[in-house]
Amino acid sequence: GHIVIDEVAKMYKFKGILEKIELLYQTIRKKEGGITQVLQSIHQMPNNEAGKSIIENTQILYVLYAKDYKPIQSAFNLSDHARYQMESLTPDVTGERPYTEVWIMRGKHHQVYRLELPKQVYWSYQTDGIKNDALLNEYEKTGNMETAINNMIEKDS
Repeated sequence: GHIVIDEVAKMYKFKGILEKIELLYQTIRKKEGGITQVLQSIHQMPNNEAGKSIIENTQILYVLYAKDYKPIQSAFNLSDHARYQMESLTPDVTGERPYTEVWIMRGKHHQVYRLELPKQVYWSYQTDGIKNDALLNEYEKTGNMETAINNMIEKDS
């Protein structure tokens, strides 16, 4: 199985949660499992022994576009080359072929990957305030999300 913990920084505030997550990181891969935690920033990782243990037991690291990659480089003891790769991330969600990029490290190997999405998928996961409001307004008019998405794509063209 695989455990995904989104907004984990909020959970770290509860007594005992950090230690349980640390234990999962130390043991789950031995059981053919995986664990993913989602942080908005490396600064949300507790700066203590449990936080260091989680970092040491991280098998795969995903990094999205950000302003500063030096704290990630420092926390995971990464090379300058790895940081330069992260700094090269250049998403473009407004172009003819919208895409985002992600830096992935598995073990000691790392690379930048470009993810292109069909416009239907882009609109399905739209969370931007203005665009999301427009999509929800279109949905209210049509009563059908697929139709609303197709209408938004036509308006964008």
